[in-house]
Amino acid sequence: MVKTIEFTRAELNSIEYTIVSKLNGARYSLDEIIGQYSEGNSGKRVYNAIKDFASIQRCGIEKLKQEYKSLAVPLITVLAAETASAEMGYSGNEEVSCFGNKALNYKQEWPYYLTDPLDIYKPFLEESRSRPKLEALTESFFSWLSRTAAAEVCKDPKFKDKDWEVTVAGKKYQVEINPDKTAPKRKVDVDFSSYIVKPDSKSTNEADYIYGHEAVKEVFQKTELRVRNWEFYTGLFNPKNLFPNILLHGPPGTGKTTLIRSLAARCGFEYRPIPCAELCSKYFGESANILRGHYKDASITIDKGKNKGVIIFLDEIDHIALRRDTDSKEQNTLVTTLNDLLDGNSTKPGLITIGATNVLHLIDEAIWSRFAEKLYVGYPKTDEGIIGIHKKIIQKIEDYSSKKQFGSLDVDRILNFSRKDERFKSGRVINSILYKCVTNVTDGYVISTEQRKEKPSKDKIPLVKTEDLTEAYDKYNLDEEDEKPGRMGFTAGNATKTITKII
Repeated sequence: MVKTIEFTRAELNSIEYTIVSKLNGARYSLDEIIGQYSEGNSGKRVYNAIKDFASIQRCGIEKLKQEYKSLAVPLITVLAAETASAEMGYSGNEEVSCFGNKALNYKQEWPYYLTDPLDIYKPFLEESRSRPKLEALTESFFSWLSRTAAAEVCKDPKFKDKDWEVTVAGKKYQVEINPDKTAPKRKVDVDFSSYIVKPDSKSTNEADYIYGHEAVKEVFQKTELRVRNWEFYTGLFNPKNLFPNILLHGPPGTGKTTLIRSLAARCGFEYRPIPCAELCSKYFGESANILRGHYKDASITIDKGKNKGVIIFLDEIDHIALRRDTDSKEQNTLVTTLNDLLDGNSTKPGLITIGATNVLHLIDEAIWSRFAEKLYVGYPKTDEGIIGIHKKIIQKIEDYSSKKQFGSLDVDRILNFSRKDERFKSGRVINSILYKCVTNVTDGYVISTEQRKEKPSKDKIPLVKTEDLTEAYDKYNLDEEDEKPGRMGFTAGNATKTITKII
């Protein structure tokens, strides 16, 4: 049976002043000591984790002492240490063993439960400014606290409540009371290799069927150029500076994903698309850890020579990169983690991050600054552009079948749809409509041949007419699109002059 304990934001806020006064007071001066580490962002995470630990421990003793009596202090120490560790989100490999021979006396009276652990933590913190890393040291501290306190709790043979759910300001954490030093900490099980997309032979020319977006194509072509001439460029420049992070922004369905997938195929790089919305929802409470894991796994791929480069595509990056808000620790931790991962000093040569969003104005300024290239991928602004999209997709369909499948089309009748609703300017929508139209015509032909008991012939399929296409437009349900109109404030444009009558 899982036991539960909850801490509201109001409860934690009510004791924050007392906790901060103790941490920053003359005895510990943790804010000053941690501030002397060179890892600024890590320092903030560590300090907040220690504060969380102290706050949960202080509040939790009152909640547990009536039921668990003398076990209340070591029990809440386990819960607080595990929760603070999860909130800090350290996912590195550096191990620290300096706390192994230390022990706390859980038989003495209050207020030892906070002062004794801090008395042990502070000296190591002061002595280890160069190594090990601040987060690694603090993770080791929490792990030691959890194991030793769990061992104290489990000395009592009557204690049976091993599994707990700790809720802190609405966020839930699963904690196991486990004194076994060899037992692994409970982590989210993620198969990072499942995110790798192996492009097929057609991926390399996918971008050829995307109309426009010349600025993006130019940047991507330069990336391909540098990969083809890797030794030449790395002999002239630091490899970390050759492949800057790229942020694509604009409405949905404009070809961003196709362009990126094609870039990876042309460069021969491993392609890892990460849906950021899933990262936030599926791994709530562990998102920062999982994000670090993706980058670590990609770096290992490069280090081991499995691939010269990796493109990490953060789709809908706004889910993990919104402006920081003091009321959302989860979001703040994610943004801080992403900021660290995008830092040029931390980036592995050959690892490229490409983000995509349609709400650029909501992106955190620090994250925004980490992208050297910010490129707009929008709807076409002219009738020529809309016709260009139709032509490219028709070319793609006919190249695949090696057969002409579309007749001459009345452009004006088609443009009427995009003039009324700009979502019909989306390449993804146009692609869906054209494919649905050509398959409907083919289905109708095959049905008629079966009725006549004839075998269908590829050469006898009727060409798609304007009436077929306008009917497909009429029946297309825009409300089924993932993105609703107006998310970025786009509005249907005014009708433009007729430029031609026939595609």
